[in-house]
Amino acid sequence: MKVAQTLCALTLVSGTSLAIVASVSHCGTSSATPGTSSGSSGSSGGSSSSSGGGAVVNNPIVLNDTTCSWEGGVPPVTTAPPKNTAVLAAPSASYANKLNPKCEVCPPSPNGDEPTGCPKYTMPATITPGSMTDFPSVGFSATYDLGTEYSQPVYIPNDVIIPTIDDVPDGVDSTTGTLGNDGYSPGNWSRTDLAFLDSIHFQMDFFLNDNNWVSVTADPTMSDPDGYTAYVDILKNHFPANHTADHAMMGNVPSWLMGDAGSCFPYTPTQAQCCDCTLCPSTDCTSEIQSVDTLVAGISNNGRPHLTRFRMPYGVPVEPPTMANLADVEAKVARFAVWAGWHFLTHDADNTPCGCENPDAGTCTCVDESKGNVCCSDSMDPSCGANGAGAGPYDNSTADYQGFVTAIGTPGTGSAWGIGLMHGTIPWTATTLRKLFGPGGYMSTTKFRIGTIEDAICWKYGMHSWDVVNKYNGYTGPACKDPATDPANCARGPN
Repeated sequence: MKVAQTLCALTLVSGTSLAIVASVSHCGTSSATPGTSSGSSGSSGGSSSSSGGGAVVNNPIVLNDTTCSWEGGVPPVTTAPPKNTAVLAAPSASYANKLNPKCEVCPPSPNGDEPTGCPKYTMPATITPGSMTDFPSVGFSATYDLGTEYSQPVYIPNDVIIPTIDDVPDGVDSTTGTLGNDGYSPGNWSRTDLAFLDSIHFQMDFFLNDNNWVSVTADPTMSDPDGYTAYVDILKNHFPANHTADHAMMGNVPSWLMGDAGSCFPYTPTQAQCCDCTLCPSTDCTSEIQSVDTLVAGISNNGRPHLTRFRMPYGVPVEPPTMANLADVEAKVARFAVWAGWHFLTHDADNTPCGCENPDAGTCTCVDESKGNVCCSDSMDPSCGANGAGAGPYDNSTADYQGFVTAIGTPGTGSAWGIGLMHGTIPWTATTLRKLFGPGGYMSTTKFRIGTIEDAICWKYGMHSWDVVNKYNGYTGPACKDPATDPANCARGPN
């Protein structure tokens, strides 16, 4: 099966303009075959073997520039995995909270439950049922997320980092060899990340697609086997969130954002570029959200009939200045979830996949810049392109790590804190995770506290995400149990 691999986040530059430094078309397509750590909340709820790779701790992820493939990831699942028969429900209302299990508003001064506090959060946000101007969210608010790049949330303590992973799952990447390699081979980076995180009992927020890098259904025999296995692992051991079925841009976004604007389906006949948009008039954003909810309900055996945390692909249209159709899109999201932006990026999706790639020809010359080789196709190399006339050397893994730590500094000193965005489909992100969260990694040595999206929602509203959704929409009916039969006003619950 050939499934579009879409991962780019939009990079906010000085709060005024956006750059998709690796163009949307470059995010492109490729063939896909169907211990303890700082901030850990204890048991992961399952063994690392559920990710299919066994116990993996700090194994190096490196590019072999002879084969043009990355090494060190988990092996693929070669046959259809068994269907999950367990009910994979959140074990408690505070399951998705690491630092704020009581779900309290962040206090302006430290107290017995919150050791740092939020001194600028003196007028907490409220929920106005049905408001068309104040939708439930965390991120990209001029009122609550300060700074030119919205990187300083006043409702999150400034010693807290919330790592999040987008665009999962992927699967086997069969575009191997020195010609035509897309830079992600051999794939399975979602499961490689999961195997590492599970082995150190470290839980994270994962934002899920079901028809992006691979196709996943509730039937493992009709799914990409690695994708289905990753879904089960996330539902067992982590904090799932919705990222739309197709990774579709939401609304009539500006044409300059559409790298393949000539077609609604530039990658496959089933993966739309956008929803509620002129280019794809039959693709509805509500269906994009419902698709992931229905899949999660099916795989979890209705343990999680709805997800109440959501992120819009690319940050569109909530990240300024991409705000066409904003009210329409936000209103649809608010029926299901609280949407989450971010406060800083690693820029892992803003670089060419391997060494010197020619985006126009779609070929990769397999230059491993970490060995001192150079090229000028990497957006984050300060000596390249508009930022300078020189070239490299440049190393994606090091650059992504430095992008993360430069933004956050040390607790209380960085220009950014709060929600960090990474992508679980990229080999160099697998390396960054090890450097940040592994034993002896940056997070443990600097003593940052590690939180979750649910913590952030609680700190902002003093309510869990599902309670926010229930209050905003007036959902007062019986608890949701099955998306296929739920009444329209069924009350959402822990997920």
